[in-house]
Amino acid sequence: MQHTRNTKEKSKKHVLVLDENFTFRYFLTKGLLAHGYECVEAWDYKWAESYLHKNIFDIVLADFRTFMNSGSDFCSTDSQTQNETPTIFLIGQATEEAMETAKRLGAKALFEKRGDLNELLEQINRILSAEMARTKG
Repeated sequence: MQHTRNTKEKSKKHVLVLDENFTFRYFLTKGLLAHGYECVEAWDYKWAESYLHKNIFDIVLADFRTFMNSGSDFCSTDSQTQNETPTIFLIGQATEEAMETAKRLGAKALFEKRGDLNELLEQINRILSAEMARTKG
């Protein structure tokens, strides 16, 4: 059974942060919390998958390497139909190959980790706005 949100929770955006690097995950989560997001952290795909089955998230921020090492496909076309949660891959350096792989897997965007939080927040807001317009239309 999925977690449903009360009226107060609906105004906040819920983010699942998947990254095996504790320090990066911790500081990203702190930054998102400071901007009004509710965050759940996962250090591997098994935890992320468990959270996705039990909760409703507005967006998933997944470390590209953590995701690829898991051999998972939670943002693939088949899985997207099931949970419809948009995904942004976080990556150390966005190579052409990584961008193609992310696109093939259905990720909405790729964000280089050395970028600044405001850039990531802009990407998140752009994706969430597009998702809201898509569900209303």
